[in-house]
Amino acid sequence: MPSLHIEREILFKQIGKTFTDDEFTDLCFDFGIELDEITVEDKKVTYKIDLPANRYDLLCNEGLGRALKIFITKEKLPSFQVNSGSIQVFVKPEVLSVRPIVVCAVLRDVHFDEESFASFINLQEKLHQNICKKRKLVSIGTHDLDTVEAPFFYEAHPPADIVFAPLNQTQEMNSIQLFTFIEKEMQHLKDYLSIISGFDKYPVIYDNKHRVLSLPPIINSNHSKMSVNTKNVFIDVTAIDATKASVVLTTIVTSFAQYCKQPFTVESVNIISPTQQVSTFPDVTTRQVQVEVDYLCNSIGVTVDVNEICSLLSKMMLESVPVNDGKSISVTVPSNRSDIFHPCDVMEDFGIAYGYNKLVSISSYPTLCTKAKQQPVNKLSDKVRRELAQSGYTELLTLSLCSIAENYNLLNRAKDNLAVKLANPKTIEFQIARTSLLPGLLKTLATNRKIALPLQVFEVSDVVLKSTTHDVGARNERHAIACLCDTNSNFEVIRGLLDHILSKIGANRVDSKKITITASSDDAFIAGMRGDILLDNQKIGVIGVLHPEILINFKVPFPCTLFEFNLEPLI
Repeated sequence: MPSLHIEREILFKQIGKTFTDDEFTDLCFDFGIELDEITVEDKKVTYKIDLPANRYDLLCNEGLGRALKIFITKEKLPSFQVNSGSIQVFVKPEVLSVRPIVVCAVLRDVHFDEESFASFINLQEKLHQNICKKRKLVSIGTHDLDTVEAPFFYEAHPPADIVFAPLNQTQEMNSIQLFTFIEKEMQHLKDYLSIISGFDKYPVIYDNKHRVLSLPPIINSNHSKMSVNTKNVFIDVTAIDATKASVVLTTIVTSFAQYCKQPFTVESVNIISPTQQVSTFPDVTTRQVQVEVDYLCNSIGVTVDVNEICSLLSKMMLESVPVNDGKSISVTVPSNRSDIFHPCDVMEDFGIAYGYNKLVSISSYPTLCTKAKQQPVNKLSDKVRRELAQSGYTELLTLSLCSIAENYNLLNRAKDNLAVKLANPKTIEFQIARTSLLPGLLKTLATNRKIALPLQVFEVSDVVLKSTTHDVGARNERHAIACLCDTNSNFEVIRGLLDHILSKIGANRVDSKKITITASSDDAFIAGMRGDILLDNQKIGVIGVLHPEILINFKVPFPCTLFEFNLEPLI
C-alpha cells in the first residue's frame, strides 16, 4: 500500500479547510484511506496517509486535496480541457524492439512555487515505484520546454553514440561512461540500469538540434532540467505497456494542470509512428459505466433513492444521472479515475460515500435458514493435520514464495514450466510461487538443525501451479508433506506413517481408488530408496530418502526421509 507524507498546513490549504487531528482521522476513514502517523519536526506537523494501491490520482498533495475537497462538497470536479498543440514526436523504427511506447503532453504557462514543484517531482517518484513497477513498465521524463526545440525524435542508438551531460552534472559522457558513473556515484539509479543494459541500442529522445532530452528509463539531460521557475513543461512517458503509459501521463497532467494560466487545460502532442500514423495525447476524455440501482443497493444492504445515489457518487468524483426509468444510473468516469472499470468499482465508491459506519445499524439477518459446512478440501486437510500431530509430528507453516533455484536446481529437478513467476520480485528469495512444499521444509530444518534429534515435522498447505483452464491462469493445489530427520534414514517409518494417514482418511477402503507405490525417477531422492505414490496409476506424490547432494544444498546435516502428496484427488 503506497503512502503519502504531506505537511498538514499544505494539505489543509489544498482542501480549503482546517481540521483537528481527530477530525481529519475521521475524514480519512470516511473516505476510505488511513491517517497512519502524525509527526512533528521544527514545529511542522506531517501526516503519513496510507492510500489504496489503485488510486494513482491521490499520490500527490494536489490530487488528494482535490479529492477530499470534493468529498466534503466544497468543490465540484473540474472539467479538463485539451488544447490542440503543434509539437510532434517522431518515433524511429529501431526503438520499437527496445521500449516501443512514447506518449507526451505540455503544461503551458505553469506557475510553480517551492511546495508545488516539490510535489510535482515527488509524484513522478511515487508513480515510478507504483504503477510503473520501478520504471520497468513505464518511466517519466519532465523538461523545461523553453530550453529545447521541437520537433522531438524518439530513437535508439548504440550506447557509445549517445553523449550528453546527465541531470545535475556538467560533464558530458556517453552512455557506457554514464552507466559506470551511476554505479559509483548515483546509487539510487543503479537498479534501473539492467532494464536496458541487455540491448545493443538504448532508447533516447532528441530535440530538433540533436540535443538529448532523456535516456529513458534511466535519467534526463541536464540541459532540459526543470526548476521552480519553469513556465512551460514538456512531459515524456516511455513504456512497454501502452495502457499504463497513458494512465501515468493523464495522472500527471490532471494533477498539475491547476497551476496553468488556464487552469485544468493541457496542450496535446502528436506522436508520429514509423508508419506515419498520428496519435494525440494526453487522453482526458471521460468514460461511461452503466450500473443497476438494485445491484448497488443489494451489494451493501441498503435502500437508497436513485437521486440520492447520484448525489453520493458525485462526492467520489463520479457524476451520474438516472436512466431506464430510474432502474439504472449512467456514471461519467473522469480521466483521472483510472481505477474505475466495472460496476463493482462504482459500488465500492457508493459504499464509501454512503458511509461504512452506517451499514451496521441497517444490516439484517438473512431471511433464509442455512447450514454451514466445511469445504471438503479443508475438512480433509484438518483430518490429516490431526493424525500427523497425534503421531508426534510438529506442524510447520512456511512461505509460499521461494527462489527458482530452491524450487528446481537445488532439488535436482528439471524446470517444468508450471511455476508462477513474480513480475517484479523484491528479492531473489521470492521469485516464484512454490510448486512443492519441500523447499520450505528443508529451509526450516536447516534453520533448526541445532535442535535435538529426531526432528519430525509436517505441513499441509497449498502450492501454486499454472493452469490454462482457470481464468487467472493458475490454480492452488493442497499438498501434505511429512519428514523424519534423524541420524539414520528411516524409510520404513515414513512408509508406515503414510499407510497410517491413508488408513485414517479412508483412502485404503475396499470401495476407494487403489493407491500403490512404484519405482520413482525423482533425482531429489536416492535411487532405490524412492517411490512414486500412485492413485489409480496416476501420480499424486513421492516418498523416499533425500539425496545427500540435496541435503548439502540446503545445509541440512542429517538424513531426511519424507513423503509429499496431493490431497485433492483423495477427497
